[in-house]
Amino acid sequence: MIVLVDASPESMERARQAVSICQRFGAHLIGVFVSPPGWARVPAESFAIGSAAIQAVIQRWKALQNDATDDAFRAFETSIRNESVSFEFRAVLENEISDFLYLHCLHADLVIAGVRQFNALPSFAPAIEAQFASSGTPMLLIPEDWKGGDIGARVMLGWNASREARRAIIAAMPFFNTAQAMHVVVVDAAKNSRLGEEPGSDVALLLSRHGIDVTLNNLVSHGRAIANVLLEFAAQNALDLIVIGAYSHSMTRERLFGGVTKTLLQRSSVPLLAVF
Repeated sequence: MIVLVDASPESMERARQAVSICQRFGAHLIGVFVSPPGWARVPAESFAIGSAAIQAVIQRWKALQNDATDDAFRAFETSIRNESVSFEFRAVLENEISDFLYLHCLHADLVIAGVRQFNALPSFAPAIEAQFASSGTPMLLIPEDWKGGDIGARVMLGWNASREARRAIIAAMPFFNTAQAMHVVVVDAAKNSRLGEEPGSDVALLLSRHGIDVTLNNLVSHGRAIANVLLEFAAQNALDLIVIGAYSHSMTRERLFGGVTKTLLQRSSVPLLAVF
């Protein structure tokens, strides 16, 4: 399991959540720090002239990167020092993150990041999302201000009878099996012929055959954004995890015109498990 970390208090809480999940499922934890380039902190130094001046700037940049990495490692280690979980720490330069993520996601069951942290990744973030999609690794986004305790006690599956939502069931089954309450939520079933005559009943039956006690909820948006409908339902029912199949419509279309996945990735107020 991978958790993206830094030296912030929010990152330390995210690491604690990651430890809790690892302990629940017997997983190994990998803390990954994305190190920003030194010039991003002192952009004026990019205009240094002369070999000696340029070499001095490069050395300062490297020192800044090393200091940031050391701070992130200490914060991560402090968060999990007294916990019974196996762990390791890795650092990657910001301009190498795209290829790094793909390679490491292929060998991880889950990637955990903060909502703001994920959306603050470099300007080539669309390429990073594409790496997640290519790897097929589920991603758990935790809001930086999340105060709801451990994640996965009260869970919601957003169901639209898509291939992506079906893959989300497989990825999230460990959470479903340990949840105290499990909701399947269908929004605007009348607009989706794939849901059949009894929308959501078939998938609820599937989950029940895995020993999961499911509550089926059919909601109507009345013209509101579906993402908002899901978030409102989560808040009203004190849920601590939303599970979705990401980008049932194409990723490009959602970037251009918006969509449920993009909205939830950008501003979910509840921990979000997105399966690409």
